[in-house]
Amino acid sequence: MTQTMKAAEAKMAAHVSWDKLDNIDAIFARMEHGRIDGRIVPDLD
Repeated sequence: MTQTMKAAEAKMAAHVSWDKLDNIDAIFARMEHGRIDGRIVPDLD
């Protein structure tokens, strides 16, 4: 069974976190070192 099918059956959940756009350099550094689990959404406020 593919990951898409598992997600459709609600057996998987996306890991999402928010961080300030001012921290973009730190976000990319974490990404380069594989320290991000899921997705980071930039907070534009």
